[in-house]
Amino acid sequence: MAKEFTEIDNHILDVIYEYIEVKNVCSKAELAQHLNVARSTVSAWIKRESIPDANKIPGICNKFGITPNYIFGIKDLNELSNDDRLYLDAIHNNQSLKDVIDTFIKKV
Repeated sequence: MAKEFTEIDNHILDVIYEYIEVKNVCSKAELAQHLNVARSTVSAWIKRESIPDANKIPGICNKFGITPNYIFGIKDLNELSNDDRLYLDAIHNNQSLKDVIDTFIKKV
């Protein structure tokens, strides 16, 4: 029996499939290593057998060079929040995820 996912879950899985299988941004093994998960976990996402835990979304975005809004299905750049703009800028400037998180913490 196939799992039922929300629209957002499906979009996340679509993006993961697109960036690994179509755009070849990285391999399943590279994403797995980046996220500190098993390669079989990434394979399960590609096969739509499971979805990533919420705490893996920032790492996925970082590896693919995309914003959280994009992975959640908000593609219009005019809809980007200031936080997502900072996040995207940080990724393009090769900041580490820790530095990006520290930036957000300082804002709060």
